Amino acid sequence: MKFLKVILCTLLVFVFLCSCISVTALTDVSELGKKDTLKILAIGNSFSEDATEFIPVIAKDLGIKNIVVGNMYIGGCTIQKHAENARNNKAEYKYYKNTSYSLMSVCPTTQNVSLETALKDEEWDVVTLQDSSVKSGILGKTYSDLDYMINYVKTMCPNAKLGWHMTWAYETGYTGSAFKNNYKNDEMYMYNCIVDCVKEYIVPDERIDFIIPSGTAIQNARTSFLGDKLTRDGLHLTLDYGRYIVAATWMQGMGFSLDSLKTMPTRVRSRVLPFIRECVDNAYANPFTVTQSVHWYEPGTTPPATEPPVTEADTEQISTEPINTVQQTENMTQPEGSTTSPEDNGAEPEQEDNDNGSGSAVIVILIAATVIVILSVTAFVIKKKKK
Repeated sequence: MKFLKVILCTLLVFVFLCSCISVTALTDVSELGKKDTLKILAIGNSFSEDATEFIPVIAKDLGIKNIVVGNMYIGGCTIQKHAENARNNKAEYKYYKNTSYSLMSVCPTTQNVSLETALKDEEWDVVTLQDSSVKSGILGKTYSDLDYMINYVKTMCPNAKLGWHMTWAYETGYTGSAFKNNYKNDEMYMYNCIVDCVKEYIVPDERIDFIIPSGTAIQNARTSFLGDKLTRDGLHLTLDYGRYIVAATWMQGMGFSLDSLKTMPTRVRSRVLPFIRECVDNAYANPFTVTQSVHWYEPGTTPPATEPPVTEADTEQISTEPINTVQQTENMTQPEGSTTSPEDNGAEPEQEDNDNGSGSAVIVILIAATVIVILSVTAFVIKKKKK
């Protein structure tokens, strides 16, 4: 009987450990959500520019008294390029640094800044990394550079939580050559490649504290009344719904509840907040799987007589004009136009086969081997006692 109890307990531990393989918070970052001062630095490109735009605005709603958001920006910058810049201390970044509740696009910027300078500029609570969008689904080619960048950030900011920004797939209909050459002009294929890379290279790495599943939150939103209309050019997010959903995803990933959200971009009605929370909640509940939205019509409106399939023809057409104001007491404005870097219109990476899931498989094998050893030792001890 005792032996059976030991087996049962061991199996439960095994199931629990296996389930931990697919979580986005690899370590506990919930204490961040209790802070009234928060300092975040993104090391990225135009996709981190999209992601961070509304973070200061949301921070005010969430009760954060002091917010600092930095973005180290080079258009289309890859992990390989970040690592090269770090190794050689190259001052090639545009450094956004926002210490107010304004949009990131109107905050002060400094040209020709090095990663070392930015990382030492503040006692950062969070530092995030990401690859270029083109390479986000073929990360294996530059994994050695990712390894260097992780160690570099950890050395420079040993007390900061390190997050990985899982970016989104290009929109169906985008005609860029990289989309065709690397992802077969297929949005879901690109999304699955991104997921596979994160599961293989990011999830098993204990140095990465948490994952921000922005790509899944956007893919979830694409199943809603918005349809596949969340980018302004096929790659970069719309200046309203797209950017806001991803900023909310970042804040929830750092342990903050979205219950007090109230400040919305122009043309985003407050009645859609349940939909935005749904996209984010589902992204964290199932970070590597698309979840169908229940909001097939806009919240707060009269539903159609029958539920139609979500198609381009049936979705609400969301304007991609620049945002003029944010609905709060400060009259914060979005500059005319937007910083839309050609994310990766230069040299494209060579294609490679995705060896999907091998990192996770190794972890499962190691855990299984551990369980077998524990069971064998337990059986030997029980047998010894009986003698």
